[in-house]
Formats: sequence, structure tokens, C-alpha cells
Amino acid sequence: MPATVSSVRDNTGDHSLMILRRCSIVLLLLSLFLSVDLAAQGRRPPFQNNPITVISDGVFLKGYEVFVIEDRPCMTLRQIRRLFGGRLRWGNVSRNVIYERQGMPIEFQMDASSVTVAGRPVAVGMALRYWFRDLYVPLDLLLSQEFQEFCENKIVWDAGKQVLTVEPQPSVSSPSFYTYPNKSRVVVEIGPRVNYRVMSFRGGLYHVRFFGGRSLGQEQLEIKDGLIETVRLSAHARSADLELKISSKAEEPNIHLLEAPRRLAIDVVSKRPGIPNLVSKKTKGRGEIPPVPGMKGREALEPSLSPGVEEEGIDYAPSSPLLALSPIKTIVVDAGHGGKDAGAIGPHGTLEKDINLQLALTLAKILKREKRFKVVLTRDDDTFISLQERANISNNAKADLFVSIHCNAALNRRTHGFEAYYLSEDATDPSAAAVARRENAVVELEGIQGKVREELRDLLWSMARTETLNESSQLCGFVVSQAEKRLPAVNRGAKQASFHVLRGTDMPAILVESGFISHPKEEARLCSQRYRNKVSDAIFAGLLEYESKKIQSLQSKTLQSTRGN
Repeated sequence: MPATVSSVRDNTGDHSLMILRRCSIVLLLLSLFLSVDLAAQGRRPPFQNNPITVISDGVFLKGYEVFVIEDRPCMTLRQIRRLFGGRLRWGNVSRNVIYERQGMPIEFQMDASSVTVAGRPVAVGMALRYWFRDLYVPLDLLLSQEFQEFCENKIVWDAGKQVLTVEPQPSVSSPSFYTYPNKSRVVVEIGPRVNYRVMSFRGGLYHVRFFGGRSLGQEQLEIKDGLIETVRLSAHARSADLELKISSKAEEPNIHLLEAPRRLAIDVVSKRPGIPNLVSKKTKGRGEIPPVPGMKGREALEPSLSPGVEEEGIDYAPSSPLLALSPIKTIVVDAGHGGKDAGAIGPHGTLEKDINLQLALTLAKILKREKRFKVVLTRDDDTFISLQERANISNNAKADLFVSIHCNAALNRRTHGFEAYYLSEDATDPSAAAVARRENAVVELEGIQGKVREELRDLLWSMARTETLNESSQLCGFVVSQAEKRLPAVNRGAKQASFHVLRGTDMPAILVESGFISHPKEEARLCSQRYRNKVSDAIFAGLLEYESKKIQSLQSKTLQSTRGN
């Protein structure tokens, strides 16, 4: 019995010891957790912070936030470096920080209310705050002209939506190309300090180099319009190269500088007899332009013109005798939705009406640059306009073309792509009918109900002439074809459906669905001005192709009439 009692006592002691050990481990882990949590709390800045949406070159970026200090939104310097690249050098003794990007410095002095950007002082409105190995910088700095030149980006802060938009501003833009009745033209916008030179023209390959220019990367466009085969833009450390593959049917290109905005235009005309070369010969070939100061030897052979100078004798496209035959004088550009009608809404909260307006303004700017079209906008701000009023604006302006710009949407967020529509009582397919129903839903906001709406529908349809519908079909096809060449998006083709906004127009009219705002990546693209430029370019190029066909038709009829007499 004593042995048994002793054994029980030993077991009880071992059990108690085990419990004590377990309690000790739990307490140790708890203390470690609390110490880590307290340390983390100590590192958190004592400022109000809010997550924000950052859109950089058409891509939504996660993990960014602003901190409110003295009622000013601020970002940390480490966030800024992550967004724009570069490196940071911290001076623990001097209490300053150097932010370097592409060899250009910004100097921050802790507790100072200004910073030095590439040698220029910039006020930021409050003293810089330092907290746990990071510096808190007001957004005033990012929005300053000096910083935007430093990072080569246009930066816009929407305080209401808490959206920071970053648009790259390369000194050498993406190339645009247009086909006129008498020539093909490639255009590249360049910065004020960029010079250019024709490097060579051999075997149909025309090579231009931009000195001191930066492009966003490699781009290649398949043109194949009979004069230009391809256009390729490539980036280098301190320059960019543009290469044009010219058809054997084309003359040697003519190159000249245009202003407002500053851009290089390369015109290519046909060797075919009877097609006039309407461009000045002064810039053709080599060595015709004065040398660029500071360049020597071979580099001085083919420099750019001086900034602000346009070559004399250039017969720009609008004054072409062929273009004088154009029946297109007035174009109405319609930004869909607006005001109380927001249209579709993207996953990140982007409103269709806002994208439509930006696209319409961009297209109108391109058209006005031609200096031969009267351009009418149905709206140039966030205003609600009824579908019937949009048609009335077109008819009262005696427009020759009507282009309504929209963004698409679908329940399936994987659906994406570009498409264009012309008017028809019968839709191409169920998806086209669904798009028309969505775009026509705005009628409910106009207060038109029941029988009155049906009577209006029948009246508007009776106004549509067969000839106008055929012309609309051709225009729609040209726009879709140009979009396929220019946009990194699925081409969903030219379709037909019964859109109310097209019914009341008495001229060729199309409705462009620029992309699916319901698709997250396409929503981000549509938020990028660079992508909107490409979409507007595609629409404009489609209009030019339609115009060229009309001019050719008029020429053919004139020739037949002359032969008949």
C-alpha cells in the first residue's frame, strides 16, 4: 500500500508540473504577441489614413493610401518611389533625403515646407513629417509642374473619388497614321527639346532617330494601306527610333515639323501617274534642312527644324484639291449619357458618362486639327441631354456624319472588346439587342411613357432612309477595320441594332462601343488618356477612309460624265 500511495503522489506531481509548463508557454506566447502588437502600434503613424485608387497608364494599382496631415492629403516617400521608380538616399546626420530618378534629384529636408526639384525650390504648403523611417509628403508636390516634369508623368488627384491618375508623358509619342485620298501620313508628337534626323532610306526602310527623346517602349503597327506597310517605334537610353517600311509603289517620304502641338509628320505619296504630289519638295531627301547647333559631322546632315518653325511651302492636307471634293463638312460628335444618366458603372466605380465625354473631346480635338471640318459636340460637360435632342442637334447643324460614343457593359465581366453599330430594326444577334436595350433605357429618364414612346419610335424609324442606312453600314465597317489595326483589344466587329439615338438622325450615323467598362482591365484602359487617344485615332481614321471612298466615287462619276460629253 505505501508503494502504491507514493506512486499516485508522483503521478499527481508530474501532472501539476506539466500544467505549469503549459501555462508558462501560453503566457510566454501571449507576452510575445502583445509586445509585437504594441511595437506595431508604435510604428503606425498617428495620422488618419485612407486607401486610394491609383491608375497608372491604364492599370489599377493596389496598396496605396493617403495620410491626412493638417487637412492635407500626403503620401509616404517610399510609396512615391514605388510608384515612379528611382532610389532613395537617407542622410541620418544632415536630416535630408535625396530621391533620384534617371539622374535627376529631389532633395527633401525634414521639417521644411519646401523641397528642391532638380535645383528648383517648390513649396509644399506644410512642414514635411518624419515617422518611423519614412517621410510624409503632401500631394501638392506631386501635382506641381516641377515634379511632373521630373517624373515625366501627368498627375491628377480626384479628392472626391480618392483616385490618383498617373499618365506617362513621353517626349516621343506613340505613332499615329492616317490615309488621305492623296497620301498616307505618320505623325509622332515630340517634346520641345527633342531633335530628329533621317538616318537612312534603303530597301524601302525609312529610319528616323529622335535625339534626347524618350518613348514608352517598342510598338509596331501593321498599316498596309498600299503606301506604308509597317511602322515601328523602338526605345533606347537617350533616343528613340522610328522605322517605316515603304511600299515599292510609293515615292521617297517627305518629312516636316508641325506645331501646336509640336509633331513630326511624314508623308508618303504614290508613284502612280495622275496622283499629284501635293507636298513641298524642300524637305525631301538629305541635307536640305539647316544643321542643328552643337551637332557635328554626320549628325548634322539631317537635323530637325528649330522649335516653333514650320517648313514653308508645305501643302497641308486640308488645302488639297482632292480633299476640296469631300462632301463631309460638318461632323457631330455625341458623348453618350451625361448628367443624371451615368450610364454603366465599372467595377472600380468609373462612370461611363465621364469616359464618353473624354473620348468625344479627344476626337473633336483631332477633327478640329484638320482645319476643314466643322465639329459640333452634343455636350461638352456633364449635362443630361435627351436622345431626341441629340438627334435634333445633328439635324439642325445639317451634319454630314453623326458619331455617338459609348462604353459597353455585360453581366459577364470577362466579356471585352471594341465594336460599332449602325441602325437596323433587327439586331445582329442577342448581344447586340441587349446593348440597344441598355442604351435605350435612358428614355425612362425622359418621362416618355407607354403609347407616346411607341408613336415616337415609329415616327423616328420612318425618317431613316435606305440610302442613309447603307452609308452608315459602310462607315461602321471602316471604323471597325481601323480599330482592329490600332487597338490591343478584341475586335467584335460591325453590328446593327435599333438604337433610339440613331433613329432621328438624317445623315449617316454610327454608335461606337469603345470597350467594356464592366471588364476590370478594359475599365482601366479606358481611364488612360493614351488609350483614349488610340480609340479616337481609330474612329478618325475610319472617317477618313469613308471620306476617301466618297471622293473616289465623285471622281469616278465626274470622269464618266466627262467621257459621256
